[in-house]
Amino acid sequence: MTLLRDLPVVWFVDDATTGPELMRVAKYVPTARKVNPEDLATLANVIAEVKGEWLVLLRQGLLPFGDMLACQLEPALVIEKIPHAYLSRNSVTGEIIGEYGVEIWHIEALLTAVSKGELPARPHYRVPTLIADWYCNPDPLKTYENAHSEMSRLIADDHGIDREVRVSLRASLGSDAKYGDAWKIGACHAALGLPDRQDQERKTLEDPAACRQRARDLLREVRLKTSLEVFDMTAVESRMVKDTILQMPHAEHYQKFADLVDTLNDLGRQRAELYREAAKWLWGARSN
Repeated sequence: MTLLRDLPVVWFVDDATTGPELMRVAKYVPTARKVNPEDLATLANVIAEVKGEWLVLLRQGLLPFGDMLACQLEPALVIEKIPHAYLSRNSVTGEIIGEYGVEIWHIEALLTAVSKGELPARPHYRVPTLIADWYCNPDPLKTYENAHSEMSRLIADDHGIDREVRVSLRASLGSDAKYGDAWKIGACHAALGLPDRQDQERKTLEDPAACRQRARDLLREVRLKTSLEVFDMTAVESRMVKDTILQMPHAEHYQKFADLVDTLNDLGRQRAELYREAAKWLWGARSN
């Protein structure tokens, strides 16, 4: 059984990296090798120096949990040398997501990507285990930008389970988080089909009172112009929703991962059955 603590860790970090990231990584992953993501030559050298076949990759914006290094690599993927990632939690809405998780890379695959002069795309295989926060709200402008892009991504997902409910929650949650109103403004713009208006909204985003009123007005506009049931939740209401319905990865995470590993090998089929049973027991989801 291989655990993340058995692997070297490469951490993308630059001069713009903020306090929470620095403190969390220093506390829980003190041996992480720091690499500027723009410096591909140094990244290639660091990878080449790694002993062993696998490494952990922490991209910018990830705050690892204290038990991250105790997580086990997915054996069915290790056999096939397939890069994979784990889930993270949105630091504003509390949603458990697969787009920004801790990644596990086979050295050869990572070197191949870097040798082409580009950072590797995020792995398609996402193990339904939560081991980090996605720190999406370092400042109001970045919070707006992340909200707009992530809401746009979710709206474009025509096949997601409970998609409309999740879109509504993504715009409604966040009053209990720092820059929560900036998140709501970005999410509402996307929900209304508007382009990224960060530049036009800059003054508003940097004024807490104006930001609060703008978020309230946009939520009302979304209710009037779309079928989405968005609400201007209070901090208490937002926290209550997070504590009651956003504590476990959605069944969709288990089912998608099970469908992927099911086709790999005999162990993959066994693991797929376990993940489908987990979805059934946790969510009452139908086992395929």
